[in-house]
Amino acid sequence: MRLPTNQICLEAPSTSYSCSRCPVAPRLTPSLQYKRHRRQRDTFRCSSSQDNFQTQEAWNRLELITRKLALAISEEDYPLAAQLSSEKQNLSQDLPPVSQYTFHQLQELQKGLETGDVAQQYLSVRKLGGTGDKFALPYLLACLKHGRLSSVAFDAIYAIFMWHPNPEITALMNQACSMISTKEAAVPILDRVIELEPMYYEAFNKRATAFYLARDFEHSIDDCHMTLKLQPDHFLAMSGMGLCYAGLERWDEAIHWFQKSVTIHPHMDQIQTYITKLKSKGFGDTSSL
Repeated sequence: MRLPTNQICLEAPSTSYSCSRCPVAPRLTPSLQYKRHRRQRDTFRCSSSQDNFQTQEAWNRLELITRKLALAISEEDYPLAAQLSSEKQNLSQDLPPVSQYTFHQLQELQKGLETGDVAQQYLSVRKLGGTGDKFALPYLLACLKHGRLSSVAFDAIYAIFMWHPNPEITALMNQACSMISTKEAAVPILDRVIELEPMYYEAFNKRATAFYLARDFEHSIDDCHMTLKLQPDHFLAMSGMGLCYAGLERWDEAIHWFQKSVTIHPHMDQIQTYITKLKSKGFGDTSSL
């Protein structure tokens, strides 16, 4: 959950979260052309499920070979390293073009980390965010723990969270973001997005934000849970859940979710402030949660 700067949690300290990174667009009225899009969506879902499985399998093998290659080089087993390097090259060519590009940028990021080239690190992280490729997420989430990379990694992760291949969905999301502070306007649009793409977790997260801003904390919590069911590492849904429980004055549950969110993104300073203040008031018994 991300909040406009003029919105605050009623009992917790004022939040400074901004929606400025949302790709907000003017109000749009896209022609949905339901029959054609429904047919295209059904075809896409049938084919993409198998494609995603094959890509995941290839990606896992590629990661394993990369680790073995690094070990072979460190042990100076150069014949094995040459064999693994050839396998790595062949396997990377089996990935879809976007994932090939993602893998290349991950290699560039690793080089930047090994050499201390901060400019290369920033460039690679930004390019990874532009791919919309979910396979980049574990690496970008790890970058959140690097202080100097946390901000640019956050932007890249948020871009991937928001990304969707269907321009119709993107247009509706932009429209909803532009009126997120008005539940009556935003929620019906996000309902439509969820109806069209029920596995698109960011639609649930945005609807959670709209409910929270309208002080409808219970519905917001439900959508945060749904977001996390679809994307377990969605730290913004975790922190948003904490804000909702704070709004309900259920402080132990609030600190529980705040702490889960900073486990993934430790550089969310405002959330860390909430945790410190709540602990200073004696809250934080999460043993029964």
